[in-house]
Amino acid sequence: MRGRALDALAHLFGDGRPRFRSRCVFVAADELLLAPALEEAAAAFRGRVAIGSYPHWESNYYRVKVTLEAEAEAALEAALAFLLPRLPPGSVVPAVEDPVAQAAAHVYGLAQAGTAALGPRVLLRGHRGSLRGLQRRQGLHRAAAPGARRPAEVPAPQPAHGG
Repeated sequence: MRGRALDALAHLFGDGRPRFRSRCVFVAADELLLAPALEEAAAAFRGRVAIGSYPHWESNYYRVKVTLEAEAEAALEAALAFLLPRLPPGSVVPAVEDPVAQAAAHVYGLAQAGTAALGPRVLLRGHRGSLRGLQRRQGLHRAAAPGARRPAEVPAPQPAHGG
């Protein structure tokens, strides 16, 4: 019964492909700086591509999300090619859906590349095994000088006595 009811509505769903296509551009610039480019693109593609801008106040990654939507893929790509060079230079940031999930891999990649001064510290603190073993594997272990003393341990704070 349920199958026949849906069959009667099949003409509303077309061939299963999405009717609209969309693209998002993440921009690290104030929306006011984007307004002239957005207005120019909207005028050039009026009726074929819908362009929207959405400020994101809480993101350190981008400040404005620009969306482009169209029925025709060719119109969408043309509008994107028209808009991108008109945005402030260096303001478009790569689309990363979940930057926090990828952060650890990027930090460890930088540390392993040896370009960051804190690289060895990041590697040592992030290792789950033996710290000394990791130091040896990474060539970071320095043999203690003969007669060198280990740093004294700091005693735990004692509770104050109420009198």
